[in-house]
Amino acid sequence: MDLSIVVDILSIVAVVSSLIFAGIELRQFRKSRERQSALELLNTIQSRDFMTAVRIITQLPDNQSKSQIEALMGERMDDLYFAIANLEGLGALVFKGEIR
Repeated sequence: MDLSIVVDILSIVAVVSSLIFAGIELRQFRKSRERQSALELLNTIQSRDFMTAVRIITQLPDNQSKSQIEALMGERMDDLYFAIANLEGLGALVFKGEIR
């Protein structure tokens, strides 16, 4: 075998192994990103503010208009918006495939 053939074979092996390594690293990066998203979501959902907001939402009467809810909630309307914003963020993460 010529030296040039050996060098060509070694370069092909190096390229293939680097592609395999890149694939493995990409898979680990994706898993890490999913794990980080899940932890951030868990921290948001387990916060006292979020639990308070969810409790307020579950105690609201059915079939109320926005103005009726605003009148009923008063100063606690910010808690309601806090929960809505967090749930909307959760929906966006699910839609983008960040969490399953």
